[in-house]
Amino acid sequence: MKKKYLVAVVCIMAMVALCGCGLFGKPEPEIQEFPEDVVSEEVVPGSEEDVIADEPEESESLGTGEFEENESLDVNEPVEEPEEAAGGARGYFTTTDLYGNTVTQEIFAQSDLTVVNVWATYCGPCINEMPYLGELAEEYDSSKVQIVGIPTDVYNQEYLDYALSLVNETGADYTHLLMSEELYNWGLTEIQYVPTTFFVNSEGEILDSVVGSMSKEDWKALIDEKLASL
Repeated sequence: MKKKYLVAVVCIMAMVALCGCGLFGKPEPEIQEFPEDVVSEEVVPGSEEDVIADEPEESESLGTGEFEENESLDVNEPVEEPEEAAGGARGYFTTTDLYGNTVTQEIFAQSDLTVVNVWATYCGPCINEMPYLGELAEEYDSSKVQIVGIPTDVYNQEYLDYALSLVNETGADYTHLLMSEELYNWGLTEIQYVPTTFFVNSEGEILDSVVGSMSKEDWKALIDEKLASL
């Protein structure tokens, strides 16, 4: 009986490890405090070719964005519940994208359905599915479906350059938002693993979430299901 129990536990741990990474830390399902300055050394194969991106170095500048440091988050302080806006929306936030452009919650009004993919530069499963998400972003009418990424570990210019290199090499050139306190409080306070993906309607309401990575076919089926339910 004990042997069967141990086998079951090992199988479950293996499945979680393959689909997601512990948030803000090593690429394993382990809860760690935010933020932690970690980037893995391994290169994870993409859909067809290996994703090749060196870790950031001080002398390296791979992107065109400029990093503007947001106010640091203290996980030891109590987090205020996000203010609810009209229509049951989660609340308001202001942040910037990877190129320094200001973005607010109004981004959700641009599409009937927004797929918000929360990822990290150290997360193999995150990088592995980014080519699929990039292809889907091109295939859907943007007024119906848009994809937005949120890299969780971009804390300075080096990591911004590294994130930009991953975006360019995986073809995931949809909008990616930098972490801010308002964005964190909007909907990221309970995330434990990456990738975690939210489905958000045009009113800013979070309809559902998925933990772990999926194939392009599975993502398309799920997106179509959520879109049909609106």
